[in-house]
Amino acid sequence: MEKRRRARAKGKRLFVRAIAEIIDPATGQIVGAQYQWNTGERRLEWFGEKVADYRLRPLEGQDERGGAGA
Repeated sequence: MEKRRRARAKGKRLFVRAIAEIIDPATGQIVGAQYQWNTGERRLEWFGEKVADYRLRPLEGQDERGGAGA
C-alpha cells in the first residue's frame, strides 16, 4: 500500500486497470476500453479504428468515476 501511495505522489505509472468498455452506439459493438493508471490518469485504447461517436459502459463493480462500487 505504501508503494502505491508513493508512486501516486511521484506520478509514476506502475499499474493500470480497465474501468469501462467503449461502445459504438450505431452498432452496439465494443470498440475499445478505458483504462485508469495508479496516478489517476485515464486513457482510451481502441481495438481498431477510432469512432467519433461512442459511449462508455463502466465494467461491473465500477462506479462512473472508475472506483469500486458499493
